[in-house]
Amino acid sequence: LRVLNFFYMLAGASMTVSSLGYAVASGPGAGQNNGASTAGAGAHGGRGVQAGSPTVLGGDAYDSLTSPTDLGSGGGNGWNGGGGTGGGAVLINAGTFALNGLISANGGIPTAATAGAGGGGGTINLVAATLSGTGTLQANGGSGHGNGGSGGGGRIAINVSGADTSGLTLSALSGVAPYSAAGTIYKQSGGQTILTVSNGANVTTLDTIISSAIAGTQEFSVSTLSLTNSQVTFSSGASRAALVIQSSATFSGTSLLAVASMTVGNLRLTANVTLQQNSTTPLTIGSLTMLNSSTVTHAANSSTRLYGVNLNVAGNLDMLAGASFEASG
Repeated sequence: LRVLNFFYMLAGASMTVSSLGYAVASGPGAGQNNGASTAGAGAHGGRGVQAGSPTVLGGDAYDSLTSPTDLGSGGGNGWNGGGGTGGGAVLINAGTFALNGLISANGGIPTAATAGAGGGGGTINLVAATLSGTGTLQANGGSGHGNGGSGGGGRIAINVSGADTSGLTLSALSGVAPYSAAGTIYKQSGGQTILTVSNGANVTTLDTIISSAIAGTQEFSVSTLSLTNSQVTFSSGASRAALVIQSSATFSGTSLLAVASMTVGNLRLTANVTLQQNSTTPLTIGSLTMLNSSTVTHAANSSTRLYGVNLNVAGNLDMLAGASFEASG
């Protein structure tokens, strides 16, 4: 949708493409079928959870983080079909955008009590000269049924070239338990870029993977990184995306950040937050504060030494009681 001048979306107005993405068990991040009592979840911004016994795999993350265009993938069928379809895509390019309504691109839920899996959340991609309003954007994964997994969160991207006075409510959550990985919310406005990965109040053990293909670069730079009850891995190897955080990183809930290469100004690890190093390359940190029950560790080594904790802290390192560096096991 392209609007050259003014786009006014009043409170109570809605635009929805929920469940209008890839069909059941289809798409780049499709969940696998089992045809019995389990089904793998659909993916998009966040990976789809594997579910049940026997284990049935969920889909992998895909699509651009900064300018997504793709649909959410469908979840797998259970014993009687009925998996959830993926969320659709909303792409808007407007001049002046006053957004006070609802835009939703949520993944679908199983059609019946089938042990089917939820679909992955879709895409909401907004580009505007100016942005205002207190509307709501949702690209959440669909909940599964029984042993069917919930869909992974979708992708939201907002790019504003001029004035931005908006106070939008944004979510790219996974569906209800068993939880998949959260999706991504990227916002560029006023010379600042913010990446948010949040699963709300739902704790997930499945990571949101950001590769160089997903980031669109091998050195992904943001002003601020925010994680809530989510696990984020900047992948290693040939597809590795180095992470540069120009200002600060904030964490809440039970979260994990796994990186092979990182430069950050100020890093504050709150309770139940883990920083995991997936390399031996020094991570450059301006200052590091570790609160009670926070942890710095590294990935497990095998027959060769590939991982270790190697931090270069230019300022202060403050470890409060209960914080730990762990390099055992």
